[in-house]
Amino acid sequence: MAMIQLQNPDFVIKNWYTALLSILLVTIATVFNTGALKSSHWAETVFVSLHIACFFIVLITIAVTSPKNDAKEVFLTFTDNGGNYPLVRTPGAVF
Repeated sequence: MAMIQLQNPDFVIKNWYTALLSILLVTIATVFNTGALKSSHWAETVFVSLHIACFFIVLITIAVTSPKNDAKEVFLTFTDNGGNYPLVRTPGAVF
């Protein structure tokens, strides 16, 4: 629905659109799981292959496009942006 709205800004998502889409997806999954049990091995193979391929695509994309730092900065530099380090315990405080 959001992709449709991105392409057509005048499109307004109504609650029944989402409900109808959910019912459609559940119906398709139910029919597939109950009616296609004998031939579901090929679908499992396809989905596992796609899952592994997409994992490596995302991993490689992140590795190539991410900013690079030297190992000393990565493993030896500590930055506490939350202000919680070092933890100072006050007498009588409950942690």
